[in-house]
Amino acid sequence: MLHEAEIEPARRKPETEQDAYNLTLRAFNFRRDPRTQRGGAGLLREALGIDPARAMANAFTAWCLQQRHLMDWPAAQPDDREKARRLARVAIADGSDASLPLAP
Repeated sequence: MLHEAEIEPARRKPETEQDAYNLTLRAFNFRRDPRTQRGGAGLLREALGIDPARAMANAFTAWCLQQRHLMDWPAAQPDDREKARRLARVAIADGSDASLPLAP
């Protein structure tokens, strides 16, 4: 999993210089709390808007949707599992050379 030292530079980067990678790193701070996960989801949507094939953003978004579904968080949607499945497939197809998106 990513360490704080890897995420911090993305946090300090100016908004105008954020790319899909930086946005994905910043989203990691929101992953475990249902009250803040929406903030992370917004960053991930933005990252996928910049680069829809970014494996790490697809994998992390899929994980977040699955967590939301499994934990029955308030923001859970009926189609979270199907969206997570679709995003995970994109991550696998586009990230076969990257270990982090494919890690369990």
